[in-house]
Amino acid sequence: MSAFFTPFLASTNIIDVFEHCDIVGQVITTLLAVFSIFAWAVMFGKRSELNTLRQLNRSFERHLRDQKNILDLPESLRERRDIPYADLFSDAVEAYWRAAAIGKERGIDNSRYRLEHAENALQRASRGRPCIMNPT
Repeated sequence: MSAFFTPFLASTNIIDVFEHCDIVGQVITTLLAVFSIFAWAVMFGKRSELNTLRQLNRSFERHLRDQKNILDLPESLRERRDIPYADLFSDAVEAYWRAAAIGKERGIDNSRYRLEHAENALQRASRGRPCIMNPT
């Protein structure tokens, strides 16, 4: 910045500039300020929401890690559709058991067949809804 503008910027008061603008400038400046506050409120709200979802996902992961058999996860955790990981897990388990029933009917019941169906369900579900991944 040149030395010519430095004294001007140091002595300029934003309120004085606002008062010296015509009505159109004041309306535009006021609208920009209001929308800016609204945008920041939305951003902070979304940040808070994402942090909550991350915490829920981490908690679900800890419960999942503590299980000896993930298919035996308690129903209270499996049906938590408000936790993104639990929702994905529930879809995968449902697909796994559905594939087991279909496989028994067709006589091709094996673990690979069930796991392929569970994997397909996970891929479909993850494309269809946002999932909060752990950045770590």
